[in-house]
Amino acid sequence: MKRKIAPGQIYGVPLKSGGYAPGLITRVQPRSRMPGVMMCFFNRYFPDIPTMDDVGLVTYKDVTHIFRVGALGIKEEKWPFIGELKKFKLEEWPVPLFFRIDSVHGFVTIVEFDDVDPMKRFREQRVDSSFNIEGLPLDSLAGAEAIEIKLALFFQNHGPIIPLWRRWKFNRSVLK
Repeated sequence: MKRKIAPGQIYGVPLKSGGYAPGLITRVQPRSRMPGVMMCFFNRYFPDIPTMDDVGLVTYKDVTHIFRVGALGIKEEKWPFIGELKKFKLEEWPVPLFFRIDSVHGFVTIVEFDDVDPMKRFREQRVDSSFNIEGLPLDSLAGAEAIEIKLALFFQNHGPIIPLWRRWKFNRSVLK
C-alpha cells in the first residue's frame, strides 16, 4: 500500500556498508508527485531494520545530520517505513540555517529555507570565509543513493558524533 509521505514518518535508510540508519522526515515539498524532503538523522545505525522501539523517542536534540533529499528511495520502497513519531510537532523540529561555499571566490552564503517547503530558499546572505559555519548543514540536494553513501561514510569514519544543536554557534540576528 502506498502511503502519503508526511512529516513525522521514520524510514530506514539502507547504508551502502550494510545496516540501516533511521531518518525522520521533518518537511515535505507540497504539491509534488516526487517531493523533496528534509530529513534528520541521528548518531545511530542498526544491522537490521530498526523498529519504533529503537527510534520512537528521538528528539531534535539527538540530530547529528540534516539533509534535503529526493523521495525516490521512499517512493520505490527501497527505504522501509518504520513508523510515525507520536506527538510530532513541526515547531519542535525547526528548519536550521544551511551554508554554501563558493570555493572560487572564497565566500560563504548562509541560506534560510521556507518553513513549509524544504526546496524553497527563503533568504540568502553572503558572509566572508572567516564566518563560523560549524554545525550548520551544507546547502545541497542529494538523491537517495547519495544519502546512503554519505551516511555509510559518516558511520564508518567517525566515532560518536556530537549532536548539531551543541555545535551550532550561529546567531540568526546577524542576518539582515
